[in-house]
Amino acid sequence: MKLLGCGIGPLFLASRPKHRSECGILIFHFHTWQPDSWLQLEGMMPFVTINVLKGKSRDYIKAISDEVNAAVIDTMGFPEDDRYQVVNECDPECLQLQKRDTDRVMMHLVMRGGQPAHAKKEFYARVVESLARNPGIDPGNVMITITENRDIDWSFQDGVAQFCPE
Repeated sequence: MKLLGCGIGPLFLASRPKHRSECGILIFHFHTWQPDSWLQLEGMMPFVTINVLKGKSRDYIKAISDEVNAAVIDTMGFPEDDRYQVVNECDPECLQLQKRDTDRVMMHLVMRGGQPAHAKKEFYARVVESLARNPGIDPGNVMITITENRDIDWSFQDGVAQFCPE
């Protein structure tokens, strides 16, 4: 299996890679899941999609992934032991941010509703400051969007809405 063009890149769910599949997807393991623990989390970590230019190093991708995760925890109070991220590596023509043609990152977070506007603004500022420092991305080349949803919109496995017990 081969990734083409704007295909999905590494899947990040942790801080250390466990193995690489034949199509180049890095598999990470981070959270030991206990079924009942999910229902007890007040602010479950968002699902984050991060899009970067193809050809970046593992250290570059890890820096972005780690900085975004730290910003979510520090500005919005999400749990430290949850992490749900997908990092897509895209060809330049598949990662279009207006007319920017230098290094750029576009990310989208999906989370349960209720975060106040000031927390989101702090998150945006923290992310661009952190990425400017490490790995060195111009703040003007970082786009962030957030979509909020409800408890019924999450299923972690088995086709069950874990946040909505019967």
